[in-house]
Amino acid sequence: MSRNSTFVIVGTATLDQVNSLVKQGISRDKAKMYSTEQAARRLRDLAKKRENGGSLRKKPQEKRESKSKLLVKEIWPRITSLVEAHATKSWIAVAFFGTEAAKQLPLKNGSTLVVNLAEKTLKAGLTNPFELEKLVNRGVEVYGNDWLHAKIFVFPSCAIVGSNNASRTSAKHWVEASIEVSDQGTVTACKRFVKSLCQSTAIGPEYLEHLKSLYHPPSPDLPKKNQPKELWFVRVAHIEYDQHDEAAESRGMPHAEEELTEGRYVVDHFCTSGSSFVRKVALHDSVAQIVSGEGELVVNPTSRVLHFERYTKDDGSEWMMVFVEASEDMEPKNLDTVIFELTKKRCPSSMTLRTIRNSKKITD
Repeated sequence: MSRNSTFVIVGTATLDQVNSLVKQGISRDKAKMYSTEQAARRLRDLAKKRENGGSLRKKPQEKRESKSKLLVKEIWPRITSLVEAHATKSWIAVAFFGTEAAKQLPLKNGSTLVVNLAEKTLKAGLTNPFELEKLVNRGVEVYGNDWLHAKIFVFPSCAIVGSNNASRTSAKHWVEASIEVSDQGTVTACKRFVKSLCQSTAIGPEYLEHLKSLYHPPSPDLPKKNQPKELWFVRVAHIEYDQHDEAAESRGMPHAEEELTEGRYVVDHFCTSGSSFVRKVALHDSVAQIVSGEGELVVNPTSRVLHFERYTKDDGSEWMMVFVEASEDMEPKNLDTVIFELTKKRCPSSMTLRTIRNSKKITD
């Protein structure tokens, strides 16, 4: 026999041992490979498992369903309701904490909040220390992180991660999106992340006064993306509102007042059925109302569209109640003066205004 020959030694387990192992779920081929000692030890282990209530075969591990869902329009109602339910057990890191944020996140003693308190953030009005003060007075632990840009909201049973800062602008104007997750491993990781940002001392009354000295309220104008894209000249006249007009006014006024810029501004409104205007006007467009005054046509100062209500009258005609932000200080101008100024600027609107001036019919 050559030196390279290999000897395969077959197991020495007895026939009874092999049969017993097979009954316990071991394959016959595998059982035959055991030695007498190995078979005896294996049978003892299996018997001990039975005594301890163990199973011979591993049960497949139950998979926990990890639920997650996309939030878009319902982001802030969802977050606010979760905070109200867990006001003392919430962990939140949100970069900017602006106007009305304390109302959106009504946290209480026991919760943690981390926000961006960089000087440039305060001077831009993105984080409002007056809003933070409301939470500090409730006992909430508030921390600052100058590099924070995350938006993460953690509760005992779920976490929400997305694009939305805490502010009225986020709730009312921006198109936001967030993901809500309920997988406990992910929720725990989110909570751990928020806690890792709390490296300084929680802010107190003295530091809040310093933050207030740095704070500048944001410009009343929305960011450039939402600047007026259209300037509308609308011919209006005083009429008696019917029941449909009054109903639209009642529905829309609260929404318009919410959007009103603080200061010397009031909500003005008018209704129209002009098809082009009704079809194309958008929020934050500018509107200049043309009215008759003492034998001449005058143009009221331009005003920002705050809100509009569409409705249908009994005859099937489509109408719109438009709510605009009007200044209390500015005076109307003569239509001819406005036409002259626009002509000098080579504005196409000057031709439209000449048509309105020469028209005897009151239209939009």
